[in-house]
Amino acid sequence: MSDLEQFFVTWQDPASPKSVQPNALAWFQYTTGLASTALGTAVGYNRIDVVRLLLDKGLQPTEMDMFWALRAFDRTGKRTAVELFVDAG
Repeated sequence: MSDLEQFFVTWQDPASPKSVQPNALAWFQYTTGLASTALGTAVGYNRIDVVRLLLDKGLQPTEMDMFWALRAFDRTGKRTAVELFVDAG
């Protein structure tokens, strides 16, 4: 988690200190075939702290991310990721 937080400090948007440069966020949005984005991977490993951090930095969940969140809910009964994604829009 600290490496991820340091990444966001490094790529802080100079125009808006609470934001990350958009091109840095694009690195986390990579999706191909059945591969998920960073959000989906974080859900798969039950790292809700990472999900919250990524959403807080402006990463938007994809349909594949929601798939992984729903799959985790079905498997574990934990709906936190689904709720965070719905709240994020």
